[in-house]
Amino acid sequence: MTKALGKRAETEALGADSSEQKPPGRRGLYLIGDLTNGKMYIGSSENVPRRVSQHFSDLRGERHSNIHLQRSFNLGHVFSVQPIYTDRETDIRGVERNLIEEFNRKDFLYNIALDTTAPTLGTKWTEEQRAKILA
Repeated sequence: MTKALGKRAETEALGADSSEQKPPGRRGLYLIGDLTNGKMYIGSSENVPRRVSQHFSDLRGERHSNIHLQRSFNLGHVFSVQPIYTDRETDIRGVERNLIEEFNRKDFLYNIALDTTAPTLGTKWTEEQRAKILA
């Protein structure tokens, strides 16, 4: 049942609700809110619907790169998605960085990478992961 609720949040973020006005574009920011514990994940993308869909696909497949978000999903937490669409001139990485800095408390954010220009900076890779990257 919870995974269906996750799917509903994904569908709403993708603009499947025809009663809402279509966004001017697909680029912007998105907030994935955990309604169970109040935490959130902040992200940005040139194609928000596609990126949100990828998050939920990874969560359902139990292969999301953010282990904290994955564990909460596996425990049955309920999520909501809030897309924030922007125009071409908006520095979405800068806005994302500012939001992460504003809410940077371990008990509030799921975000692991705090550097939006290098999101994998500081990641500890296994030998197997390194081999895949270099292949």
